[in-house]
Amino acid sequence: MNLQSELCESQDLLMKAKLPQSTLLQMSPPWWQEAQNLKDRKAKDPQNEQNSESEEATGHKGLNSEPSESTMPSTQEDDVLTSSTEHLSIPKMPEIFFSDAAQAYESVSDLARSILFLRENTKDYSLQKDVEAKRRQMKEQDEELRLQVTEMKAKIEREKEKAERFRGQVESHKQEKDHMEVLDEELTSMLSLCRVRRLTSFSTVEKMKIIEKHVFELITQTEKITVDYLKKEKQKNLRMKRKREQEERLRLQMEAHREKIEKYKEKAMKKTLKTTRKMPRPRSNPDYNKVKVVSEPVGPAKPQQEDLISSFYELHV
Repeated sequence: MNLQSELCESQDLLMKAKLPQSTLLQMSPPWWQEAQNLKDRKAKDPQNEQNSESEEATGHKGLNSEPSESTMPSTQEDDVLTSSTEHLSIPKMPEIFFSDAAQAYESVSDLARSILFLRENTKDYSLQKDVEAKRRQMKEQDEELRLQVTEMKAKIEREKEKAERFRGQVESHKQEKDHMEVLDEELTSMLSLCRVRRLTSFSTVEKMKIIEKHVFELITQTEKITVDYLKKEKQKNLRMKRKREQEERLRLQMEAHREKIEKYKEKAMKKTLKTTRKMPRPRSNPDYNKVKVVSEPVGPAKPQQEDLISSFYELHV
């Protein structure tokens, strides 16, 4: 166990020692690396042949000689030692391209600068990727918002159409209401002519029913009327009509006669005013020379007018 731990420690030390060597080899130009690889292959080929020959010889010896019980632990120890010697075999140090330390330092600094540049480029690339991802996300969100906007516009248009329909329905209902109010007023006036009481307690339909009932009653009554009755009523109406016409004619004639009388009175008044003049007054005032001047009244005598009207009415009747 101690040997194995020591071997592990030695291997770690070798790996740590090989790290700068490997970095320097990797920093060397590619043509130099290819040349070194060819040299290593050429050096390894004869060594591999020798190892294969030695393995074959040991194999033949093992077949010919049978191992004894006393020699078994010694063979195990030999195997461990051989393996340890194989691990401890120090390989040949390869040649290094950099002959000067300053050259190696410059290459290392160049490598560090290139690493920093690559890191910045990777940062820029990652940022660019993030920006592209954000841009794609924003595009998708923009498309979704546009779709939502179009849907909302379509909904608004549909709601506007509904509002227009409802507005038209409201207008039609208003017109119907106005018509119903006018109809109700007409029905109330008709029912008032029919002498129906408590008109406010009836609805429009009930009023129409009442009027329909009255119309039906009137139709039934008219169907019961005879032809003789109609003739009599017709003659009666004609007589009444003639009487009304005669009265109207008399009234017009009376008005015309009254106008004529007024004109005659005006003319008579004008004549009386012209004939009456002032007489010369004498020095002495004897009684026999006195002349009485009687002025007629302004209006004519009423009994004469009444007599004329009565006589005119009797003549025409």
